[in-house]
Amino acid sequence: MMSRTQQKNSPKLLKGHIISVPNRLPGLQAIQDRISEIIQEVTYTEFNLTDLDLRFKEDLGLDSLDIVELVMCCEREFFINLPDKAISKTQTPAELVKLIYEFSRK
Repeated sequence: MMSRTQQKNSPKLLKGHIISVPNRLPGLQAIQDRISEIIQEVTYTEFNLTDLDLRFKEDLGLDSLDIVELVMCCEREFFINLPDKAISKTQTPAELVKLIYEFSRK
């Protein structure tokens, strides 16, 4: 049997669907790790956290559709909506990590 604290902090289920989840903000390292995985999924290449300063287009060879897919995956993953203006200024994975970190706290 769960204590009241455990019950309060656990997701509420309604007919098998989660209707509320406790607010847990991802840390900077968690964002970096997940973005690295998403980049690998989008580009089908190996991507290391040491590559965070590589530019999307010039160094990683991503075209505009790849970048849109990457951003959409990140928005779904972190439950945020990034403004187009901020996205257009983002040139590297490190900048994307910073942007997601900032918007996940708003």
